[in-house]
Amino acid sequence: MTMPTAKKETILIVEDSELQREAAHSIIESLGYTRILQAKDGVEAMEHLSKNKVDLIISDLEMPGMNGLELLAEVRNSPEHKTIPFIMLTIFDDKEKIVQAAKSGVSDYIIKPIERNTLKVRLKRIFGNQ
Repeated sequence: MTMPTAKKETILIVEDSELQREAAHSIIESLGYTRILQAKDGVEAMEHLSKNKVDLIISDLEMPGMNGLELLAEVRNSPEHKTIPFIMLTIFDDKEKIVQAAKSGVSDYIIKPIERNTLKVRLKRIFGNQ
């Protein structure tokens, strides 16, 4: 299998589980994205956003410190970041939290574990360049 052409977008993965973060990184990299940032929580994610141009945020919902919904609120309330597409990851099929995320401006959500084809479809929907 040949590697896809490197894509220019920068993707920020926000996940407190190092194992889940690395798994997401590997999948995203296998889809041709080479600009991948990682954060262990929302606070670290905001630090990345203050220093880097980010084209997509993929964030876990449940994290200590600043969780995914709080991070989403920070991003949507920030004039320079409010238009960044935001995919929420969750292990819960929790309709209430998914509805809350939708009302808060989430672009999409994925139930973990992340599967390559699911993520490929979401990235194509967001970037349209797959």
